[in-house]
Amino acid sequence: MVLAAVINAGDIEKVLSAVINAGDIEKVLAAVINAGDIEKVLSAVINAGDIEKVLAAVINAGDIEKVLAAVINAGDIEKVLAAVINAGDIEKVLAAVINAGDIEKVLSAVINAGDIEKVLAAVINAGDIEKVLAAVINAGDIEKVLAAVINAGDIEKVLAAVINAGDIEKVLAAVINAGDIEKVLAAVINAGDIEKVLAAVINAGDIEKVLSAVINAGDIEKVLAAVINAGDIEKVLSAVINAGDIEKVLAAVINAGDIEKVLAAVINAGDIEKVLAAVINAGDIEKVLAAVINAGDIEKVLSAVINAGDIEKVLAAVINAGDIEKVLAAVINAGDIEKVLAAVINAGDIEKVLAAVINAGDIEKVLAAVINAGDIEKVLAAVINAGDIEKVLAAVINAGDIEKVLSAVINAGDIEKVLSAVINAGDIEKVLSAVINAGDIEKVLSAVINASDIEKVLAAVINASDIEKVLAAVINAGDIEKVLSAVINAGDIEKVLAAVINAGDIEKVLAAVINAE
Repeated sequence: MVLAAVINAGDIEKVLSAVINAGDIEKVLAAVINAGDIEKVLSAVINAGDIEKVLAAVINAGDIEKVLAAVINAGDIEKVLAAVINAGDIEKVLAAVINAGDIEKVLSAVINAGDIEKVLAAVINAGDIEKVLAAVINAGDIEKVLAAVINAGDIEKVLAAVINAGDIEKVLAAVINAGDIEKVLAAVINAGDIEKVLAAVINAGDIEKVLSAVINAGDIEKVLAAVINAGDIEKVLSAVINAGDIEKVLAAVINAGDIEKVLAAVINAGDIEKVLAAVINAGDIEKVLAAVINAGDIEKVLSAVINAGDIEKVLAAVINAGDIEKVLAAVINAGDIEKVLAAVINAGDIEKVLAAVINAGDIEKVLAAVINAGDIEKVLAAVINAGDIEKVLAAVINAGDIEKVLSAVINAGDIEKVLSAVINAGDIEKVLSAVINAGDIEKVLSAVINASDIEKVLAAVINASDIEKVLAAVINAGDIEKVLSAVINAGDIEKVLAAVINAGDIEKVLAAVINAE
């Protein structure tokens, strides 16, 4: 009744201005906190009349920073916040805060009034943080709130305080469980300058602490599914690429916690093709790949990719997500391709990777993209020089259905372009020596004979480039008797000879045999 009268009797701003300026406002607030039942007081404020009018008056009456500084310093701020949470209809309070006046002015005051970490620590510890967050989500226009957070003041100061204020895992778990996380993320995407937010996240404090908390706070799949479904994922990824130091972000992802848990969540969270399509289209994919290569321990990342979940599902998504040639061209141009390939060879179970490549989807589409994506000689030179080529070839032989692979190589695109690149890419003797020593050469030759159109292969060998260079390499690469023995024993030698006779210019072949050594 008294409060209703205060609200309606006259100029409430004049009353509040007097309270602020009359004396020691901290003494007044300390008295309010300690005088009796603060929940009863707050409940009365909420129910007495027009709470928006009260809040508008608080905002306009005088020095709001002075009021907030007094709230922070007057007494037991956790007691005040616990009372706010429990006093009445917190959604009504928050809706009033949002609608009462200049929310940016309020937030700017919160940031500048005093010890923001003390406020945030109190929010975390005062009561039911999920209830507070649920109220924020449902109270009003969450985009208006987020836009105000972005524009109110020093967003890095706010984020640094969030990181250091208390139990960040408790906060994140509450965000995940409080309400409609997709609504929150959609608001983040649409509220304002998302690049400004991300740049602040990168620079505000200990990004590894944040990421570690995200990983451990709750249901990471729920978070990722919400990111995928919340809004414009390309806008988010484009902002990540442009916001700041993407290598710093990736290095933090690698070091923050259980990267396999993150990748498993990415695989299972939702529509992985939608994510990959967004990665391809979001911005500068070469910048992203260069950052992946340079951010940290690429072998750790690849090992996690191999072990995180269903690698075939990931590869199938890569094949189907978008423009695979654009991805491969970026891989070729992004950075140190030898470093990437060396990591692939050493990261984990290369046979598991190759088996997945063979079984994941349309291998011809992948090979056609490899042929057309960019500088295939650069790729092959990197394969030759990156690491243990025998280990790679042994894995190819043992990984799965080698005939399926060879058939795809033959049919995928311009086989002459591939062979020409093999001949010119680097040390062809090293390649052939590896083929001879890597595993079961008869299995390879048998697969070559049975995989598809052997005449097409031989015609390509004859026409692709310098056949004398190929034959000289065959003679010098290793144990030619082993090669010939394998040719004799591998399969249908008559089919091989018939193919040699019919494939193309046999005189060119014989002349090359005579001149090669």
